[in-house]
Amino acid sequence: MRQMIAEHFHLKNYVDMVNTPAFHTDVVAYPAITIIAREKRGATRIAHRPPITVEALSRLASSLVAENLPKVCTGVREIKGMTAGAAPWILGSADQLAVSRRLEADFPRIAGLYTITHTVKNSSKG
Repeated sequence: MRQMIAEHFHLKNYVDMVNTPAFHTDVVAYPAITIIAREKRGATRIAHRPPITVEALSRLASSLVAENLPKVCTGVREIKGMTAGAAPWILGSADQLAVSRRLEADFPRIAGLYTITHTVKNSSKG
C-alpha cells in the first residue's frame, strides 16, 4: 500500500491523536487523521496530539489547508520525502526520517544474503 501511495498519491497531512480526548469513550485503535490526495507529491504536514479546543483545532485546520505553512507556531511541521516507495513512514521527526533514509541508502538490504533458522525445542516434564 505504501508503494502505491508513494507512486500515485500525496501523503498530504497526518495528525497524531494518540492520548488526546478525541472520542467520548476510550478507544483501542490508534487514532489519527490521515489525508492522502491524488495529486503531485510534496511535503507532508504533520501535527502531534493537538489540544481539543475550538481555538486550537481551528488553527490546526487553517495550517493544514493553507497554501504556505504559517510562520507562527501552530504545532504543524512540514517534512519532505515522507513517502519513499514501500519504505515505512517515519512520522515522528524529520531527524529520524533523515537518518532512516540515509541508512537505507548506505546499507543495501541484506535479507536475501542469509537465512536465519530458529529452532524451538519443546520439553515435557516427566
